[in-house]
Amino acid sequence: MRFAFANDQFYFKTTEEMSKLFQDIPEAIDNTKRNCGQSGIIGSE
Repeated sequence: MRFAFANDQFYFKTTEEMSKLFQDIPEAIDNTKRNCGQSGIIGSE
């Protein structure tokens, strides 16, 4: 059996894409950037 994703949405989205998806929760973008910066997962933009 081969592992597969249910759709094609499994990739790192740009800040612009995420801002559109979470436009009703603008603090979500800031929180995500802060968490990633603190954990060292990715650099900040």
